[in-house]
Amino acid sequence: MNVLCRDHKIRVFHLTSSSEFKITWAEIIESGRKIVRDEVPFNGVVWYPGGSMKKSKLIHNICVILFHMLPAYLIDALIFLSGNKPV
Repeated sequence: MNVLCRDHKIRVFHLTSSSEFKITWAEIIESGRKIVRDEVPFNGVVWYPGGSMKKSKLIHNICVILFHMLPAYLIDALIFLSGNKPV
């Protein structure tokens, strides 16, 4: 039984580029930012999701470590040290 077929509230969006409708990755990211900023309520977040294009996989991986993993570990450590359960 496929539950997803019954739920008509789920919306799926697919973006693609063609010769008739050209869209860049930067435009897709900006569209996502607008949706997150204007339509999705976030409560109690450290910062809002974002995104940017990188020309190098190495630079991307460095940014993942510096701006995703290290802050997450630091915040979890602070939560743990305060006597609460990390997220």
